[in-house]
Amino acid sequence: MPPRRASRTQPTGVRDPRLRAWVAGLALVVVGHDESAAWASLTPSETEQVRRDVQTATHVAQVRALVARPDLTPAEALAAVAVPLATTPVDTDHAAFLHELVFSDASTASRPVLAVVAVQALLTRADTVIADHALDLERRPASLDELRRVYSFVEEVAAAQPTANIPVSSREQCALALRGHLARNATVLAPPSAVGPFVAQARAQAAIAVLDFAPPGPMRRVDAADALGLAGARRALLVGRGALLLDAGTPDELSASAQVMLDRLLPIRDPLEAILVGGDPARLVAHEGAIAAVADPSSAAPSLWGNDVEPPPVDAWTTAIARGLAPLALARATGTNPGLLSSIGHDGGSDAVAAEMAMLAIDAPRSLEVAAAHFSSGRPDTAAVLSDAIGALVSLAPATAHGPAASIPVGPARGGATSAHMSHIALNGAGAAVSFRLESHPWAIERDAEGTVTGLRRDGARVPPPAAAR
Repeated sequence: MPPRRASRTQPTGVRDPRLRAWVAGLALVVVGHDESAAWASLTPSETEQVRRDVQTATHVAQVRALVARPDLTPAEALAAVAVPLATTPVDTDHAAFLHELVFSDASTASRPVLAVVAVQALLTRADTVIADHALDLERRPASLDELRRVYSFVEEVAAAQPTANIPVSSREQCALALRGHLARNATVLAPPSAVGPFVAQARAQAAIAVLDFAPPGPMRRVDAADALGLAGARRALLVGRGALLLDAGTPDELSASAQVMLDRLLPIRDPLEAILVGGDPARLVAHEGAIAAVADPSSAAPSLWGNDVEPPPVDAWTTAIARGLAPLALARATGTNPGLLSSIGHDGGSDAVAAEMAMLAIDAPRSLEVAAAHFSSGRPDTAAVLSDAIGALVSLAPATAHGPAASIPVGPARGGATSAHMSHIALNGAGAAVSFRLESHPWAIERDAEGTVTGLRRDGARVPPPAAAR
């Protein structure tokens, strides 16, 4: 008797109507399937064994052997795992079970099948979690933790190296499943959608995975932007700079400042993959670049400008973005410049220099006012920090901006949107600025042999020192 052919429209073992329709639809779009081929199905006892093992997160080798059988259709392999997982919370034990199923050494040969099955089954589970808590997901920490585990696993597949034996065809199927999941749940998962801060943190990993699944090529960022439903400033940021803005759905007019600050603080095409606002980057993974952490703009933070000058009329969002990007920019600037790092340590430390870089990005003329006011009141350290911050920004600028007429984009007065330029920047041996020009005014920062600032000049005239030093 010839082997029994599995049904293409009624996958065995699927009772839930929504899941049954979804799995049946998958079976109908299997590419390259030869209808004349003979296929077998899992027996009822084998189906029950997989169901029990998946629900209890046990006997991973048995599940692997049954699900990765070459005589199963993709729909049957998926149903065997998706059906029990749809009603099983993905806790830490189940996350470890699925990781072992797909990524253990014993899974290498069958990983092309297992990776797709696991991703599709997990996203089916995520559909259920979101549907069950459509109105109160923000107040369901257990459900949000479950979604994080789902999307973290999906990202693990997206970030897998070529040696992991997840071929292009498998990656495409995983990417298609993820995009479908986001489309079905766009009101919750699309980055522009307004949600609570906890949902925003949970969905961030899904957006990163969409980008990491996108194949290399000139349309990579455009395709990812389309899949994520991005428009306006968010789309421009991803397509132009390759960076995702991950937040709780900030209005477009505010999110536009993210690219303005990025272009001023990291003007080179830096491998930054995401800007996370109000979340913990340690809970996320990005394959293509770093994740910059930005504090919640609504949280109270001391003014960058102190009490010596009136702070610029800039919104809290822009200030938070500049504060968040500056430490990353400084780390990049000093990574290959030990002399500048030593100068920063001498002058006040990385935190102070990063804050100064943020001030320059927001409003450079006002930053110089602060340095001059502090110098006149007996605090030359601010001018030293300013010198280091300018040097760091020069080191990050494109090579064409270096040389005797070095130039960097900085924030204009009154917090305007159009960048000003600090030009004719000269650096000392450590890489800190000793002279520059801004708004047609030449400035000079004088240091002694120990590196201490001894003088500050504007238009050739000395900024008055404190009375005690006169």
